[in-house]
Amino acid sequence: MSSPSPRPAKRQREESPPLKVEADEGLVPTYEHHELFFYNDGNLVVVAQSEPLPTAFKIYRGLLAKSTVLEEQLARLDDAVTYSGAPVLFLNDPASYVEGMLRWLSSKMFDFSLPKQAELDDVFGYYELGVKYGLDDMREEGLSRLTSCYPPALSDYEKRPAHDSPDRTITDFPSQEFDVAAFAARHGLHLIAPVALYDCCVYTSPLDDLVGDCDDITDTALFSDGTEPRRWVQEHVLKGADSSEMQDYICM
Repeated sequence: MSSPSPRPAKRQREESPPLKVEADEGLVPTYEHHELFFYNDGNLVVVAQSEPLPTAFKIYRGLLAKSTVLEEQLARLDDAVTYSGAPVLFLNDPASYVEGMLRWLSSKMFDFSLPKQAELDDVFGYYELGVKYGLDDMREEGLSRLTSCYPPALSDYEKRPAHDSPDRTITDFPSQEFDVAAFAARHGLHLIAPVALYDCCVYTSPLDDLVGDCDDITDTALFSDGTEPRRWVQEHVLKGADSSEMQDYICM
């Protein structure tokens, strides 16, 4: 097996303090304007979590109409709180996930197809915000892309597109399986967790290094049979298990 590329710096899931930036008296709060979703004639500003500054999306309010949860939040907006001439909706979500949601909503409103390959954070946004905001079709879009690359059935494992294949539904980058495994742990996605963890076996790090980057993995029961993930990784991943040994875990 060829040596994996060096891991990029771990991308942080932003869970920062309250989004609303408190400006000095008489000053406008400072946000990073999103490079794509910031329309001068938009009538709603959505502010989401990012570092070092929160990210502002200036969009058309109707773009959020498919979500009754967001519509209810919009109905309670304080019209006195404005930015760039529009009312502000503060979302306690990573800006990268919100970007994915807006991309998906735009494809439905303006009837265009999403790219064959999506960035991993877009896909995470499809699933997580689809669940949170009642966008069932968007959640299914995220789940479909995740199971395409991290299939639940052993028979599909060897058939999945190679990491450099244009047929992959998620853009590949080195060591993304760590992020996928942590995401699966947070959401109880037993369908994709075993394969994501199995893919970690290309990294021959000590156990603490392997799972230490993904605290969610060590604290969450990923498997329907109650197997404790740290023990499972130690017994199967670090000992170089092959796909034939995965059957009991993948076919759940």
